[in-house]
Amino acid sequence: VCEAIATRRQTHEVLASEMTEPRALVIEQEPHEPCVGQVHRKPLEAAERFFEPSLFCEQVLGCIDFCGIARCLCAQVFGRRLGGTKVQIGVQSLSDPVLLENRRGHDVAATRRALRLLRAAGFKLHVHWMPNLHGSSPAADVEDFDRLFSDPDFRPDELKIYPCSLVPGVELERHYRRGAWRPYSQQELLEVLSECMRRIPDYCRLTRMVRDIPSHHIPVGNKATNLREVVTAHLAEQGFQSRDIRAREIRGHPCDPEALRLTQVDYDTSVGREHFLQFVTPEDRIAAFLRLSLPANGGGAMIREVHVYGVAADLGERSPRKAQHAGLG
Repeated sequence: VCEAIATRRQTHEVLASEMTEPRALVIEQEPHEPCVGQVHRKPLEAAERFFEPSLFCEQVLGCIDFCGIARCLCAQVFGRRLGGTKVQIGVQSLSDPVLLENRRGHDVAATRRALRLLRAAGFKLHVHWMPNLHGSSPAADVEDFDRLFSDPDFRPDELKIYPCSLVPGVELERHYRRGAWRPYSQQELLEVLSECMRRIPDYCRLTRMVRDIPSHHIPVGNKATNLREVVTAHLAEQGFQSRDIRAREIRGHPCDPEALRLTQVDYDTSVGREHFLQFVTPEDRIAAFLRLSLPANGGGAMIREVHVYGVAADLGERSPRKAQHAGLG
């Protein structure tokens, strides 16, 4: 659970009785409002009464105190007190000038600190990133995205890519009208997203590639909601297939546990060494994976995630053609 860290803002608490799976407490805050670093613990403790250990954590909208949120999460949720396992965090850009131009309210150093604290506490890191922000360019976006995985301070487990969209009534509209910002053409956007997908490593899952905004709310720019499908087809024409987890999930394909092979991807982070273990089919489809973190300070190893894909078997059933209930976990 992320509790809002600024005063003078309206918060909306969604109780478990009003929600469907997955459960979450979503706290919204007004955009561009400066944060003062004050943690309100009372709603956080109250939320504990309503949520089971299937809770995940998500912060959304506006300027946030990254380090304040990270400290709050580590203090209150570390040890799985609330059952929290994942934090979604709006990084948006790894360029300080771009962040400043778009009044994000934080810098790249704050992003580094927040991700370091959260990773050290064992959370899964789900990062949001935006191309076509005011002050950026197609070439700059590709370089920025490259830093997400080349820099050990970042390297998220999951990713959402949200190309910047113009909607009426926002400050970006003023920049557009005076010619200081323009939406990328469909070809420019296709090339940027294609280059991004080429750079996603085996251990990251690309969850989403576009924010589903109704097209009548977007006066100019991209209105397609199936961008991932378009980009995947474009890459396939060039003989390339994405390596991200979602693109390689076994889904409904048959699985022979005896034919699976265990592979390992190792990489460094700001807090230690990560080992991404995966059971894959001969066609390189993922049947199961595990994220193992070995802290650099010599602390205990942490399993941050274990996941088995595929069609679930019925209760008491054991199917030799299904990845679930085959002992992979």
